[in-house]
Amino acid sequence: MEQHGIIRLEQRNLKSGKKQVKFYIDDARRPRYGYLLLDEPKPISAIIDEILKRSMRQRGLHALSLHAQDDHCFYMYSA
Repeated sequence: MEQHGIIRLEQRNLKSGKKQVKFYIDDARRPRYGYLLLDEPKPISAIIDEILKRSMRQRGLHALSLHAQDDHCFYMYSA
């Protein structure tokens, strides 16, 4: 497991050739964890940027609309 700031990552290769990234966001107010499915290998910094971008988008969409488009490659849960 790799730790970068408040985000910890675990990665594994799937039989489909994709990469599954399990992440933990260690926020004292609202800890979260989730999964990101990648089609191609990316550097750790790009993976962290992708997680942060999608988590911000997910939080914003839930506040604005219940009809937001689903993201089947990104799942985030409250811990």
